[in-house]
Amino acid sequence: MASDQRWTGGIANRDWSAGHAPARDIPAAQLASGVKAYLADCDRHRAMLSPAYHPTAGGACKAVYHAGTREAEFIRSVFAGLAGQPAPGAEARDA
Repeated sequence: MASDQRWTGGIANRDWSAGHAPARDIPAAQLASGVKAYLADCDRHRAMLSPAYHPTAGGACKAVYHAGTREAEFIRSVFAGLAGQPAPGAEARDA
């Protein structure tokens, strides 16, 4: 690793000096791709994972790097669409 890089889970040259990732917009396509990869990983490892806990929208948010609440809600919405579940908050809107 070069001297100007820090180990950040595979992401080099990111400034973590403030203790958190810098705020930035992450492209929707990148987030959606991460959710698809999470679902594929869960499917590939389904023999080892409890179906009560995998896959979940919360698991997708933990697996896909995002910079804030807006991105987390987008991840949850993409997960709901791909997993065939109602979008978060749909119950309240439908009542």
